[in-house]
Amino acid sequence: MGKPERAGGSGLPGPVFSVAEARARGVPASELRRRAYDGAGHGLRTVGGAASALPDAVRPLAPASGTTVASHTTAAALWGI
Repeated sequence: MGKPERAGGSGLPGPVFSVAEARARGVPASELRRRAYDGAGHGLRTVGGAASALPDAVRPLAPASGTTVASHTTAAALWGI
C-alpha cells in the first residue's frame, strides 16, 4: 500500500499556500513538486484545480508581520465593493 494522497488534504493550510508554510507543517518538498499542486507564483502553490476565494488567494502574500496592502480592484473585491 502506498502513501495516501495529500492533495487538498491534511497538512496543507488552505487551497493557496506558501511552500514555507507547507514545509513547516511537515509536507515534504518532493510532494510539493507533484502535479497535484499548481504554481501560483514564486514560493506559492495551489491545490490543482481548486477554486479559491480571493482572501484565500492573497493570504500567503502577507508578510510575517501581518501587514498586507491591496489596492484598486483587489481591495474593492476584498471589501465587497
